[in-house]
Amino acid sequence: MAETLEQIYFNTSLGATELDDGEQTILTTDANTRYVIKDVLVKDNTGLTSKTYLELNGFNIGALTGNSSGSLIIPPSSTLKIKTTDYPFSFYEETQYAGASSSFGVQHLIYQIGSDTPTLTIGSHANTAPSSPGNVTDAIYSVSNSGTPYFHYSLSDNNSSQSVYYMNAETGSPNSVAIGGSYTPFGLSKRSAYGTTSWGFTSAGSTSIRYVDLLANPTTATYVTPTNIGGGAQSNSYTPGSTTSYPRGHCHHGYYFYVPSSSYSNTIYGINLTNGAFLTFNLTGGATLSSQNANFTVAYDKTNDKFVFYRPPSTSSLLRSVFSTTKTEMDAVTTTASYSSPTETSISAPSQYQTNMSGAQLGYDHLGNVSYRNTSGSYVTIDASGAQVSSATSFSIDGTTVNLTNGYPFNRKVRYLTVSEADALGVSAPTFGVQILGVKSVV
Repeated sequence: MAETLEQIYFNTSLGATELDDGEQTILTTDANTRYVIKDVLVKDNTGLTSKTYLELNGFNIGALTGNSSGSLIIPPSSTLKIKTTDYPFSFYEETQYAGASSSFGVQHLIYQIGSDTPTLTIGSHANTAPSSPGNVTDAIYSVSNSGTPYFHYSLSDNNSSQSVYYMNAETGSPNSVAIGGSYTPFGLSKRSAYGTTSWGFTSAGSTSIRYVDLLANPTTATYVTPTNIGGGAQSNSYTPGSTTSYPRGHCHHGYYFYVPSSSYSNTIYGINLTNGAFLTFNLTGGATLSSQNANFTVAYDKTNDKFVFYRPPSTSSLLRSVFSTTKTEMDAVTTTASYSSPTETSISAPSQYQTNMSGAQLGYDHLGNVSYRNTSGSYVTIDASGAQVSSATSFSIDGTTVNLTNGYPFNRKVRYLTVSEADALGVSAPTFGVQILGVKSVV
């Protein structure tokens, strides 16, 4: 039997092309050849976890998280693969905003799934408070087409008056209304790398939706009312529209979700902002949104590919509703669809602060867990069982700490980036190198 020292495998640029399907065969042996692996050398692998590993004939023989050595026999008629669930790599954007008596800040943090360290931070900070801080329902940061950075934030008085304000993110002024409306719940949606659009019904009872391109028109209400949205099959007509008495609306995960009024205690509507499809979500337990300043949110559980609806029936609990249909299936709808009979549970969420609209906003993390502000001055995140995941009293925004102050804005939400958005931001799946050294034996 002849034996030779060999470089069994060598590749310095393994990445998405090879591994987005979950595996790459790197060696096969015939009936007369065997190897003994002595050293596995890995480079540029900081983005990998134990979910990227070598597999021999269906068995995991070691993660590629670092160099390794020893003696591993690869028998005749065998297959050695790199297997992974790290690829395809996904990135998500976490938006945080916070305000206090003399400060207000927004930042967008880009994370790679599996990492606790932001890959990229987009944001700024201004040493001034927003107008009507107790009414803030959402906030975003963007850079206009002219190159000026802006904060835009939506406000609601809990009933009849809604608006979107703008603020120069560097100077903190002016702090003025860009868009106003009556019974018009606005949502703020980040459409691309810096693409920002404000959506909302034209007026109470209207069945059309309009938007303002805040990159092109950051300070003026230059509306567009499309015939349809994104060239989809559904026309720009949605019934019911928002009505008088406590309407609510938000943008989450590429949708404008809204509740027309407080009489809709069991129904949330969603408009797909890519193709205009109109979805109806028939929930089970009732949750009035007129009580104090209660609101709703829609998180996303990526692992199960499901929307997660949260509503407060009281200041001590939240209803958590999940439908059997996946987000992917919902995204494929081009006209209308209605969903019923969700799995719904009541989870303990004690001491919710609902004194104003700012305090009543619900947030969520990238796992679909819900966050809320409590009366003790903490921003609490809980999981599906009600167990506390985390608690915070401040956000560090662009190097400045903004403390939670009840009565002022403080919230977080998450959305996953498309491949084109990640590419535009310059974040992508890593490439790494593997060299395998050992002994080759031929009969």
